[in-house]
Amino acid sequence: MIQVQDICYSWEDLKTADESRFESCGETGRFALTFCKQWLKGTSSFIFHTSGSTGTPKAIEVSREQMLWSAQNTIDALHLNSTEHILLCINPHMIGGAMMLVRAMVLDCRITVLVPSAQILHQIPSEHTYTFASFVPLQLATLIEENSNTLLQKLNRFKHILIGGAPLSGKLNNILSTCTASVWHTYGMTETISHIALRNIKDTAYQTLPGTRIKLDERDCLCICNVATHNQWLSTNDMATMIDETHFLIIGRADEVVNSGGIKFHIREIEIWLEQLAPQVKFFVTAVPDAKLGDKIIAVFEGNLPDEKILEQWKGAIHKNISAYAVPKAFLVAKAFVKTPGDKINKQQTVQNILI
Repeated sequence: MIQVQDICYSWEDLKTADESRFESCGETGRFALTFCKQWLKGTSSFIFHTSGSTGTPKAIEVSREQMLWSAQNTIDALHLNSTEHILLCINPHMIGGAMMLVRAMVLDCRITVLVPSAQILHQIPSEHTYTFASFVPLQLATLIEENSNTLLQKLNRFKHILIGGAPLSGKLNNILSTCTASVWHTYGMTETISHIALRNIKDTAYQTLPGTRIKLDERDCLCICNVATHNQWLSTNDMATMIDETHFLIIGRADEVVNSGGIKFHIREIEIWLEQLAPQVKFFVTAVPDAKLGDKIIAVFEGNLPDEKILEQWKGAIHKNISAYAVPKAFLVAKAFVKTPGDKINKQQTVQNILI
């Protein structure tokens, strides 16, 4: 059964449902219901778009067989069954959200669809019956901002929680590690039909799901081969360390390695240090071309700058723990971060809007 607002359909009834009724469910609900109806009627392929976080989003055709394989992989890994009550509160237009719908249909279980929101935890009832959900880190940021045991107790009622779409800050990771539900940070992308590996929030390494092979290319970037990639090797831009044939660590993106003053730095490494000092501040680190340094590292904040004391703490921590050359040379402010359709920060466009 699928529920969107006050409208409920059994999977059988949805096959013949009047699609004009879907319009009253808003864009999220309309898409979810339409997608499920197409799936139930046997549609053989679907079009999804990449997140666009590192460039222009591109369309990818995904087959029904690929999605079935991916869904069954997750179902088996987490031991899901038909008694689940799934919560879909991420964008169903993106592969991660659509796969929650597919898992519900494969399981023949109940799924409730909510409009994605940064304040989604406040919309979930304290005594909810959900057992399985997927979030993006932004939706869980209120755990840091409010330090609320009430919100954490809501998460404790789930059996399994997936988190994907972006890196987790150390602070958020630590909070979630106290959760009694099984919390998993996912690794995957549109091209791999959702996640191909899971990391228990209490561990550091990702473990591949059955049927996936991994290796590193000459850049030390992760390569993936499974049914979702048509059994061809897919090269990613994620630099990794392989622990063994099924376990790996993500170091950072190859396209976010900068050369400042003749020294190479991983942008993500800098961000991690800054997050530890000011976990509630919304920011990102990137680099712009510089005639003297090559790449000039900058930090960009949403809304306004932190006070001078915090900035000096940041500079000192980066200088001490990484390098003087890794200290941001400029601190900029954006009224609001530009987001991709997948709700990731578009760093390039955000900086371009500031510098115009």
